[in-house]
Parts: sequence; C-alpha cells; structure tokens
Amino acid sequence: MSEIVERALGWIVGDDTGISSETIWCVMMGVPEARPSSRADPPSDPSDFGRCYRLLSAIPEWRERLHEVPAFFSEWSIFVDRWGDMEALWLEEFRSGKCPKLYALMQRLWTARACRHFAEAANPPPVEAPSITRKRRAAERRAAKAAAAGKRRRRET
Repeated sequence: MSEIVERALGWIVGDDTGISSETIWCVMMGVPEARPSSRADPPSDPSDFGRCYRLLSAIPEWRERLHEVPAFFSEWSIFVDRWGDMEALWLEEFRSGKCPKLYALMQRLWTARACRHFAEAANPPPVEAPSITRKRRAAERRAAKAAAAGKRRRRET
C-alpha cells in the first residue's frame, strides 16, 4: 500500500471530515461513485473549507489534482477555480476564529453557482430534429441565392 493511500485511509476514519472533504477524498481515491451527487456539495462555509484544507494539507499530493473534482461534480468548478483565493483568506483569517472575508467569497461563489445552474435550466440549448435543421439550412441557402440574384439584377439595370 502506498504512503498516500495509507494517509488517505487514516484521514477518512478520523473525525475531521465533512461532505465536501469526503467528496474530494472519493475523487482522489478513484471512487467518485461512492459519493451520491446529492451529497457532493462544495464547502459552504469556512468550517467546511477548513476540513478540505486540512485534508489537502495531510495529503499535499492531492492539491495539484483538485481540478479532477469538477470532472465528476460540475458544481465544484467555480470553487476549484477560486481555491487559491479561498486558501489565502483561510490562512489570513482562521487563527482569529472568524473568517468573514472567506465566508463572503464563498457566499458569492454559491450565488454564482446557483445563478449559473438556474440560467442553464431556464435556457437549455435548443434541440432540433435533424430534418428541421436541414430544412432551415436549405431555406437559408435559397434566401441567400435570391438575395444575390436580386443584387445582380439591380446592377444590370
């Protein structure tokens, strides 16, 4: 058993785990299917983020692989993109016991995530039957030809 796997197994049976840190663990261990998508949320507050931070501190090799999480759980994308900012705020604030800047950033990310999902749900990309698409293209070609023919006729007169 590799040293990383030993550290990972030691971490998962500990008491410093939560939904978001367990989600990272499942992806890094190659078992994302062990995490139901309804229980794969990104960190929602500084306490959640702290558990993720401590996991990645215990297994620093996973920090560079964090981009793998959104491949399985797309809602993590915006959080992984700003992970460095969240880490910097965590390190700046956690000793005080309160992390207002980190919390504010996380709330903005949750709002952006919700807006993106709402926009995607409200405006799904149109799905057209291939025959409709072909008919539309043919009509557009005919219209373009007619417009070009009209221009030629005007030039000739």
